[in-house]
Amino acid sequence: MKVGWVLIGDINTPSSRIMGINANNWLQNSGVVSHILDGYMMAYDYDTIIFQKIYYPEVQELAKDLKLRGKEIIYIIDDLYPEGIPIAQIADKVVCGSEYIKSWIRPYTQAKLFTIDDAYETPREFCKTEYTNSEMPVVSWFGTLLHFQQAEELRPLIESLGFKYVTISACPDATKQWNLDTIWNELIESDIIVIPYLGELPPFELAKGNNRCSQAMVLGLPVIASPIPAYLSIVRQGKNGFITRTNTLEEWEIYLKLLKNWRLRKVIGKQAREDVIDRYNIDQIGIEWIKILEEDIC
Repeated sequence: MKVGWVLIGDINTPSSRIMGINANNWLQNSGVVSHILDGYMMAYDYDTIIFQKIYYPEVQELAKDLKLRGKEIIYIIDDLYPEGIPIAQIADKVVCGSEYIKSWIRPYTQAKLFTIDDAYETPREFCKTEYTNSEMPVVSWFGTLLHFQQAEELRPLIESLGFKYVTISACPDATKQWNLDTIWNELIESDIIVIPYLGELPPFELAKGNNRCSQAMVLGLPVIASPIPAYLSIVRQGKNGFITRTNTLEEWEIYLKLLKNWRLRKVIGKQAREDVIDRYNIDQIGIEWIKILEEDIC
C-alpha cells in the first residue's frame, strides 16, 4: 500500500500539519509507504490518495480521474465548508474532524464515513508542575486571527478579576506571537486556558474538533471553554475542566473565580492531563488511520 497526501497548506497551516503532516510522519515511522506530494501528477504513483480539505476544480478533476484508474480516494473534511462536498461525493472514504461534520456531510455522499480526532502536538515532557501562583494568575488564550476578537471580548472580565491575560496568536495585536517552537514554553507559564466564543455558536464553530482543548489539557492546565460539541466529549464538568453551557459572561465569571484557588487548578489540571494523554496522542490516532486505510471499501 502506497499512500499519497495532497494538502491544502504546509507546516504553518494548523489543519494540514495536524491532520496531514503529523499523520503521514507517523505512518512512515510505522513502515507504511506514505508521502506528502509536491505536485498533483505524483498522485498517479500511489494506491491511496488522501486529499486534505483541498477542493479546487482542478483537484476535483484529478480525483475523478484517479478513481477511474482504480485508485482509492480519501477526503479529509475538518471544517464546515460546502466547497468540499464535490470531492466528498467522489471519495471512497471521508474522514471527518468531528462528529458534527460527519452528521452534516452524510446526506451528500455515499462514501464510508469516519471520524478522527486531532492528535495533540504537545510534547509529553511539557507538564505543569507549579500551581501555587496566587498573586496574579495568568489566563491565556491561543488561536488564530479568526477567533482573536472573541478572545478580546473576555479581556475586561478577566482583568477585572485580578488575572493577567495573555493572548498568543499570529494576530499583530496579540500579547505574544504564535510560534511552533515556543508555544509550549509560553503555555506552560499559564495557570488557566480559555477557549471562548461568546453568544450563540454558529454552525462553523459547532463543527470544530477538540484540538485546542486537548492541547491545553495535556499540559496539565485547567480549561474553560465554550460548549463546542467536540469539547463536550472530553471535558467532564468540574472534574477536568469547565464548559460554559449558557455561554454568558456571568457563567465565565463563575468558573474564573473558582479557578483563582490554586488547589482547584492543580486537581483539575492533573485530571485533565490524565484523561487525554493516552487517548489523543499520535500513536492512538495513527492506529485509527491504519484501520481506515485497511477498511474494505466494497
